[in-house]
Amino acid sequence: MHSLSSRSPAHPTSAPSGEACTVSAEFHDVLQREADAAHVRQLYGEAVGNARVGVLDIGTGTGRVTPLGLTGSDVNVHADEPARSMQRHPDDPARVLPADARERITVHPCTLPETGLRGVAGVAICHNTLACLDPSSRRRLHPAVTEALCPGGVFLLQLPPAARLPRVRTVHPLPAQPLGAVSRIMCGAR
Repeated sequence: MHSLSSRSPAHPTSAPSGEACTVSAEFHDVLQREADAAHVRQLYGEAVGNARVGVLDIGTGTGRVTPLGLTGSDVNVHADEPARSMQRHPDDPARVLPADARERITVHPCTLPETGLRGVAGVAICHNTLACLDPSSRRRLHPAVTEALCPGGVFLLQLPPAARLPRVRTVHPLPAQPLGAVSRIMCGAR
């Protein structure tokens, strides 16, 4: 796995959305891993399978699109993720892939506009990310996608949920997710 950055460590991304997922990063996959992986395969599997140049995973998070790009095609995968809380996620699905597959990944620990990528992908996917971006970041994203895509490339974008808040308080209980010894420690039992 390769990691590239066009910014120096002393000059982190200043976009307010860069760390929007910090609060939930450690629980992200625990709560939605299996359902999200199936959803990603359903939404993007065919496009990734048809990719002939590369796959671009915009805002990779804990990585659902990246492994699909590696197992569903033979092309290189570029993944950008500016949020440090998501970059070194211990449950990164790419870590269990064979070494030859991991060699096709380049992780850019910055925003897509900061990568400067040009013509590297036939398919760009922005899954579960757009809602986390402020308006300024969204405006910078679209020209960067255009630059990163090859002529005739496809941009698949998951739209954020409706901006309206529900009229009544809505609670969605999440199912318990057993984690073995970790769950007992987190609950205080020994």
